[in-house]
Amino acid sequence: MPKTLLDDKNKGERQYRNLCLLLNGHAKVEERGLGELSRILGVSQPTVSKYLKNPEKAPLEKLLKLARNLHIPIDDLRGSVQY
Repeated sequence: MPKTLLDDKNKGERQYRNLCLLLNGHAKVEERGLGELSRILGVSQPTVSKYLKNPEKAPLEKLLKLARNLHIPIDDLRGSVQY
């Protein structure tokens, strides 16, 4: 019997994929490394790396600060977040 999307175990990962791609893409285009992003957010480099891999675990204020510093339009950010 074929699986349906309701039976998908990776649904949570797919939900935030667009947000992850958006953040990582803008960081790469603007050539911002983990060191600079950690200085901007006021957290350690491993924490920034964790936020970029799993943006759903980042506090909202850190996510907004990161998007603002990466010059991501708020409409693009809203479009990539599923709630």
